[in-house]
Amino acid sequence: MAQGIEYDGWSIVFWSEVEYESEIVRDRLESEGVEAMIMDMSSSSLPIQMSDFSRFVVMVKPEDVDRADEVITIEPVSEEELEEAAMNAEPLEFMDDDIEEET
Repeated sequence: MAQGIEYDGWSIVFWSEVEYESEIVRDRLESEGVEAMIMDMSSSSLPIQMSDFSRFVVMVKPEDVDRADEVITIEPVSEEELEEAAMNAEPLEFMDDDIEEET
């Protein structure tokens, strides 16, 4: 976890290279009553270079960090959930452009 890294009143509790994994974590946190949001770090002005680690981060209010860490630790995202989410995810925009050019 990136506990302790704060931005604009929110604390980073999870990061991922893929949006759908972050969405699973955000949804799980919200189902447990923890307000959470996802930030795409490729368009962020955070003073740290998180993009070296991942593109998407899940953030919660600082007072919810311990509860969020507990939820994430007790029930980590499974390979089955990731596979299902990947199969249902929208194709990446640049991939759509490549496909259209080939036809």
